[in-house]
Amino acid sequence: MQPHPVTDRRLFFALLPDEPQRRAFVAAVHGSAGRSGGRSVPWQNLHLTLAFLGRVPKARVPELMRLAHAVAANQAGGAVEFGFAELAYWPRPAVLHAPARPLAGAAAGFERLLRLAEALRSTTGAGGFSPDLKPFHPHVTVARKVPPAPDARTLAAPALADVAWRCGSFALMQIAHRGEGALYSTVGSWLLVDSK
Repeated sequence: MQPHPVTDRRLFFALLPDEPQRRAFVAAVHGSAGRSGGRSVPWQNLHLTLAFLGRVPKARVPELMRLAHAVAANQAGGAVEFGFAELAYWPRPAVLHAPARPLAGAAAGFERLLRLAEALRSTTGAGGFSPDLKPFHPHVTVARKVPPAPDARTLAAPALADVAWRCGSFALMQIAHRGEGALYSTVGSWLLVDSK
């Protein structure tokens, strides 16, 4: 396997919670993540991936940011809003996650989420990048390397029903690996709502 040039960056677009939303989410899933037998996602890494791009040459990052700016301008008009109802397990990647769902009475916010993800994937693909084109299942990963068939107690997180995320912007994130885990840093962010 050939090493990747140091100029490559692993990038993805994401929605990030604000601090109160992050704290509420962590409080709701903490017990389940601990019981899962997997590796809990560090609180500072919590996000919802909109489009995973993989390795991108450093020289192409400004071009990617211009595409993101165009998507933000076309998708502006309201915050992305969604909630959670439960935890679920994906056996193949061995991941415990919280699927995103529409909030009662706020379906438009969830539709904006789906449109934003599709716009980022199609725009970056048309621009010569290689977004992951697997079917989009919006979710927040809670724990990785979870042993098979977690029990009902592990999947129980009733407080998740009271957690909602409202995101008025999206971000381009970079992944760097340090020791046992990944570190995420923000490369750029774009508003979806009027800043006034």
